[in-house]
Amino acid sequence: QKSVTVQMVMDVHRDHYEGTSYDLTKGIAGGPYGTPNRWMADPQVVGQWERAIAMYRTSWSHIVEAKPNGQGIMWFGYDAAHGTAYLPFYGAALTGAPEAWHSHEGYQSKFSFKVAWWAFNLVNQYSDLNFGLINKDVGAKANAIEAEAFGAVARWEEEVAELSDTEALEVLTKRSNDFAEAKVAEWWELLAHIW
Repeated sequence: QKSVTVQMVMDVHRDHYEGTSYDLTKGIAGGPYGTPNRWMADPQVVGQWERAIAMYRTSWSHIVEAKPNGQGIMWFGYDAAHGTAYLPFYGAALTGAPEAWHSHEGYQSKFSFKVAWWAFNLVNQYSDLNFGLINKDVGAKANAIEAEAFGAVARWEEEVAELSDTEALEVLTKRSNDFAEAKVAEWWELLAHIW
């Protein structure tokens, strides 16, 4: 028996029952080019598709990882989980998230390169054009970023182990915000790659 890990929860958030008899990316259940996304059906049609855990209409999802000394982490991902990278934000951070996470330069009905949500949303939108092909690249990039994040978090927490709680949170806030800014820039690059 093993403990549930943060990565396992991330993977569950992304699930479309792949590899099961209910797989929404294959066979008759798979949409065009393997898309698992289902739009509202004609009410006259009898029957339904299974509802995936990962939904195209998700605006954001998160996993909260409790830790001692105020160092709990919210692993936050914008847009549908199957097309996001979960990034670490400290719950007791001494300042807010980077500007791109709370900017009013844009919002869901007004595009802006200064808003992180748009990077993740556009990757998901383009991925749906050929889900079976494009989402493999998206998933690989998300897994690479998350693996880097897990390693970074361990190093950051080791770095601040001897500091006071306030000093530690100051360093952790800066490290996680810098990491998030770097990774949203990489997500914009991913969008350019799949476009």
